[in-house]
Amino acid sequence: PTPGLTLSGSLNYTEAKLTADAPGIKAMDGDRLPNVPKLSGYLSADYSFHLATAWEGYVGSSLHYTANRVSGFVSSAPASFQRPVMPSYTTYDLRAGVTHDMWDLELYAKNLGNSRGITSLRSLAFDSVSNPYAASIIQPRTVGITLSMQY
Repeated sequence: PTPGLTLSGSLNYTEAKLTADAPGIKAMDGDRLPNVPKLSGYLSADYSFHLATAWEGYVGSSLHYTANRVSGFVSSAPASFQRPVMPSYTTYDLRAGVTHDMWDLELYAKNLGNSRGITSLRSLAFDSVSNPYAASIIQPRTVGITLSMQY
């Protein structure tokens, strides 16, 4: 829409299901595969602009979305066991920087809203299906600065 502006994005739909029973892990035909979201996507906008001779500036932001996912199969689970669902999450990133010749200096904030997206979930109990559960989460809000050189 304007010089220096780059817009990008993607939308992913995945129907990841078993196509046959897997009795060894108590999984049935049609069960969703673990840790695979049906829907995920991102949107990104970046704008670059001229500052001075041999100096360029840029700003940008990104939005990432991951839909809910079911946890792994549990071979010792009773027939009534429902695999826990990891909720959807959204993250926002911001960045701004300057480039000069082969140098790039960038300030960034990743996961600005400090989302606690769960990437995996499993029971720590002896029966493998009860509380307590251990969860792996995405990187928390991270603010930083990078200096890089391309040669």
